[in-house]
Amino acid sequence: MASFTLTFQQIAGGADFAPIVGVSDLYEYKDGKPTSTRLGSRYIVLLLSDGCFPLAVRVEDAEAPVISQEELDKHNTSMNFVLARFEGFTARPYVDRAGRMQLSAKADRIVLVKEGAAK
Repeated sequence: MASFTLTFQQIAGGADFAPIVGVSDLYEYKDGKPTSTRLGSRYIVLLLSDGCFPLAVRVEDAEAPVISQEELDKHNTSMNFVLARFEGFTARPYVDRAGRMQLSAKADRIVLVKEGAAK
């Protein structure tokens, strides 16, 4: 398969932002197992133009995530979603072991836009 990258707007139907529903630390892996070396954060956003398809976006950062999962849970249960946009975003399509098309996404930086606009 030819290698190419997609922008956030291309995979999000022209949108510049998406609601965040999850966040976790991103660790380095060696021999198939995670090490204690933190590389950054993994943010799960919903692509609203694709039936709320979840997409994990890796952001390599030295500090903690811009928002905690506990804070996201508070907003998400009240349907007051936190929205974010990504700077330096790229996504690459690939085929997983089950033969399904998937996206691998990363960004240089995440920026929180505002709360509640996705109601």
